[in-house]
Amino acid sequence: MKYFAPFLLVLGLLVSLPQAQASLATSWTLTNGSCSGCGSYGNVRSFGASTVDGGDVAASAWADTGTGNTLETAELKSWSGGLGITNRSGADGGYPNHAIDNRDNYDAVLFSFDKTVSLDEIVIGWWKDADLSVLAYTGSGTPDLAGQTYAALDDAQNGSMGGWELVGNYFDPQDSSEPGDGKLHYNINSGGISSSYWLVSALNPAFNTPGCSSRAIDCAPGNYLGNDYFKLYALAGTVTTSSGGGGNNTVPAPASLLLLALGLPLLRLSWRGIARHAGVPA
Repeated sequence: MKYFAPFLLVLGLLVSLPQAQASLATSWTLTNGSCSGCGSYGNVRSFGASTVDGGDVAASAWADTGTGNTLETAELKSWSGGLGITNRSGADGGYPNHAIDNRDNYDAVLFSFDKTVSLDEIVIGWWKDADLSVLAYTGSGTPDLAGQTYAALDDAQNGSMGGWELVGNYFDPQDSSEPGDGKLHYNINSGGISSSYWLVSALNPAFNTPGCSSRAIDCAPGNYLGNDYFKLYALAGTVTTSSGGGGNNTVPAPASLLLLALGLPLLRLSWRGIARHAGVPA
């Protein structure tokens, strides 16, 4: 029995260890779901994935309506065309400002997933114009937007320590498509960034390469600002890990592979012992 002990030990650990989740393509429709604190600023709307094990996402609204254009919570509303925002400016509740817009202030939706996700598509269900900016949180811990400015968020663009990375600025119709479903589709995130926290904003000059003047993934020129109004209908992407967190650009190897590598010497010793006991050449 003593020769089987190492084999049984390794086998038991392999069975008991959680396995890394394989990548899972899924989507989140943003027109149904539960709501906490609805009817007030700072409410949170939650939505489930279209696939089993796809996880949930919580959405909250933000705008730069605070002192010094700092960020504070807004009200996230649900319409047939998707999510819209009423911010604290006092003039944001009517048409078309009930959408996500950059008319007077810059509205944004923070999506907090309970898994790590690589988003690759944003679907707009209603729009007048729909140029938008997308960021992913690549810092540590949980991001806190309250009291910050948009300019302080993006590390690469501004040399700050905000922990966010610009995924891209996207323009209609340059980067969008209408495949016949009455909705506007954007393919995003060509770099394959993964995170649990994503920020989708009406096109925002804070996420602009200084001096640029043409529409580009890293450019938000001023002549394209102030006329964007849209509602977020759906998100799609790939779940890359089964737990949430900040940026993660790689898919971790299953722990069982590491354990197997460490356990191979024990298995070899076990086999030699069994073979010697049975009189079989090892």
